[in-house]
Amino acid sequence: MIVINLNRDKLENDRNFYGKECSVDQLKVTKNGYEKYECNVKNITKKKELGKIKYDYADNVTQFELTAAEYEKYAKGVDVFYIYTPECELKYKSNNGILTAAFSGKEEYLYPHRFTENEMEGFKNVVIENSKDKIFATYAFEAPFGAGQTSEGMPKYQDKKGRKLTSDFSVSLKSADGFIEGESIIKSGKYDQLFEDKDFYQKSTTKMTGLVDKFLLFSARLNKNYPDSDVNSYFAILFSILFGYVYCFKKRDIGLIAYAILALYCMLTEFDSPTTHVIIFGAFAMALLWNSRSEEAEEGEENAEK
Repeated sequence: MIVINLNRDKLENDRNFYGKECSVDQLKVTKNGYEKYECNVKNITKKKELGKIKYDYADNVTQFELTAAEYEKYAKGVDVFYIYTPECELKYKSNNGILTAAFSGKEEYLYPHRFTENEMEGFKNVVIENSKDKIFATYAFEAPFGAGQTSEGMPKYQDKKGRKLTSDFSVSLKSADGFIEGESIIKSGKYDQLFEDKDFYQKSTTKMTGLVDKFLLFSARLNKNYPDSDVNSYFAILFSILFGYVYCFKKRDIGLIAYAILALYCMLTEFDSPTTHVIIFGAFAMALLWNSRSEEAEEGEENAEK
């Protein structure tokens, strides 16, 4: 495992997608429309302010104000009317990755409204400016604090050079809110699956079936940060044998104390897992059984001598 990590620069490919490869003219508009929302006139309340009649609309989703002229034009004499929020989507794709940006307007309109060409150009510049220093992996990382959170700023996700990886981030403008996602589509090489960040990228299609390859995978799993690491089980087996040996050779108190310390340590650290506890207490039960049989054999020999 140590040798694998020392040779990481030679064995692992660069599967990152770099946002700096995209330029403004390469970012294509794939959508420029609006979201339509139905409003019920029953949710309108009439009010008077400074001698002027106005109307407030409020439901479980949105609230806004209508002037008397807007009420007369869009809401009077109907059961429902609509509000429109402009939305757009920009996209870039290369052999290395995909960059997608979505913007939603902060202002609602009583008539169909889309972003203007100038606004779209502004969004393109915002995407490029904010993506140029980003390094994207393949899969979106699970947000630690609930839905809506992004992986931006999470130092846990790093590449082999220790650089921060991301999959998405948000931007806020005066006229709109944006959400930008990046995805690497570079295929993983054969030995990329030996490293702990293998799940951040496209899975390798090359199977490691040879004897040497199997040994390499076995060694890689000894890294406790590896996604499906076996180090917990190996740790439990090793120390269970050790403490069982101590217990069976008449050092029962020491063996019991050692087992208690091992179990407590596993529960309080990253070694806590069902497999670990099954191995530990299974080995302990076998030690007890072995010891009881040894005592029965000794008693039988003493009786035979008598």
